[in-house]
Amino acid sequence: MNNFDWVSARGRCSLGEIFEKLKLDVASDVEQAQARRPVRDGMLAHYGFKCVVSDSGDKITVFVNGNNIRRSSSFHLTEDSIEVLDQSGHVKFSAMPTLNNKGECRLRINEEEQELWYIRKLALEDLFFTTY
Repeated sequence: MNNFDWVSARGRCSLGEIFEKLKLDVASDVEQAQARRPVRDGMLAHYGFKCVVSDSGDKITVFVNGNNIRRSSSFHLTEDSIEVLDQSGHVKFSAMPTLNNKGECRLRINEEEQELWYIRKLALEDLFFTTY
């Protein structure tokens, strides 16, 4: 890896490209969560999950809706990071692209490098796995 072209690799590890992949991955996560809803008394649970991308394309919001249930978590593309927001719009954490020492594109949160799936887990786990 002595001649690794890190400049080109980092260029491919852009916020825009990561966010586009995030849109697809979050939509898939929502489909999986929707399919895993529990069945009670022969009927699906009284709530459901939905993924909505803003008209401008810079925000992905995942909702859980049901009887007296309305919660959400969002991913917002900013100039220099992807912010994860709670349902009140408060920033839970920010993630910025970087390359690790193997030349792999990762997201940095609080000086720790994480894979994209882990960012989704941090943002969506409570939404998907809370008992409603």
